[in-house]
Amino acid sequence: KVAMRCIHISKKARRVEFQTHGNGDLRENIGVVFGQSLLHSLVYIEKTNLLNGTLKKKEYCKNGNDQIVTGTGGSNVGIGRNRNDRQFFYINDRPVDVPKIARMINHCYKHNNITRKHKYPVAILNLKMHAKQYDVNLDPNKRAILLSEETQLIQELKQHH
Repeated sequence: KVAMRCIHISKKARRVEFQTHGNGDLRENIGVVFGQSLLHSLVYIEKTNLLNGTLKKKEYCKNGNDQIVTGTGGSNVGIGRNRNDRQFFYINDRPVDVPKIARMINHCYKHNNITRKHKYPVAILNLKMHAKQYDVNLDPNKRAILLSEETQLIQELKQHH
């Protein structure tokens, strides 16, 4: 677990812009880095076994369980972005590129927010999966992955967006 501190240094003073506590709480860190309004606009999906259909929507702060898939920003005004620069995807806390899942999330967001069809949602998705369900040995940087049941995973995620 890592703590971060961003300090603004000027000629007159040093000011802490944000600081995480290094406790591994994803929701707390999202609130510190991106702000509480964005944090409260996210839709949380708790999973126990994603590929067995046990996904369910969760409201923020109902449970401190780390087995969380953090979904897209809801329909709140101002949450949509002009770029997809706030879309982060992880498997077992490892940053990965999952273009098909990103496309599905963007498509669902645009479909449900007709007035903002040229915007992108904020998305932070952290999937906890068994090592046999994915392969990271496609690329030396380990960001490109192969999901063994990608189509089924996309369909299950689509039901919750």
